[in-house]
Amino acid sequence: MELQKIKPRHLSLQIKYIYILRSQARDSIQRPHLLIPDGTFELILNFGSPVIHADQNQKAIQRPNALLAGGFCKQFSLYYTGTIHMVGIVFNPICQNMIVNDRMDIYSASLVNAEQIFGKNLHSLIDSLNDVSDTDILREYIEKFFMKFFTDQRVPAHKENLRAAVETIQRTKGNTDLSKLASHVCMSTRNFRRVFTETIGMAPKDYIRIVRSKNILHFTKQGRSVDTMAFDLGYYDPSHLIRDFKAISGVTPRVYADQLNVIDENFMRVSQYAQSQGILTK
Repeated sequence: MELQKIKPRHLSLQIKYIYILRSQARDSIQRPHLLIPDGTFELILNFGSPVIHADQNQKAIQRPNALLAGGFCKQFSLYYTGTIHMVGIVFNPICQNMIVNDRMDIYSASLVNAEQIFGKNLHSLIDSLNDVSDTDILREYIEKFFMKFFTDQRVPAHKENLRAAVETIQRTKGNTDLSKLASHVCMSTRNFRRVFTETIGMAPKDYIRIVRSKNILHFTKQGRSVDTMAFDLGYYDPSHLIRDFKAISGVTPRVYADQLNVIDENFMRVSQYAQSQGILTK
């Protein structure tokens, strides 16, 4: 199993990272790929066997081969039916609504056929990426395609405010207060909640819970106790932490960590974007 992460060269403000996930013919993924959402939207291009998407209630659908996905507030699972080969473009939460020129909450928790968003021009990008093995060329094709969606490199003032709020949430690992966030970016709590939801695709309290849950999972894998995690992440008590995590994942942190497969482990490393540089292969 190989997972590569590629940093954008020209669109680093708009694209968080690009990844390539491939399996060898001998690889076999028997267990589902369990995902805790990370608060981003991504374009996913599937060049391999069909992938089945199942929500917490195990309602399953086959994913389109080109889709825009994101805005999920609860865990979901992916089932791989054969050879894995996909390319993902993960967008910066602050700029992702620029690609759809619309409110992102309209697309929340849904799998949207990407052709509806990007038109038939997407076919040319898919054809270009199908047999590319050089990551520099792959990045060039992707950034050239998205350049037209981000022609204005200036970020509006309200987006800069949101960027500061998102960075605060991430820096504090979700241990922050909504009213303080709004105050720091000079907005009323009500207006901040509205602008955040329309831009990020979910309410700030849901984004905060996701950031906390991702950190709970990382800390659990490191062997930290629930008491220590609760203190570090600002929970009143360990039971509150477990309830919060279960609201997203459906199970306790330890149960979730114990059932991760090799793809999950790799994505956990790749998702730590700020701590890595260049191309990462696992």
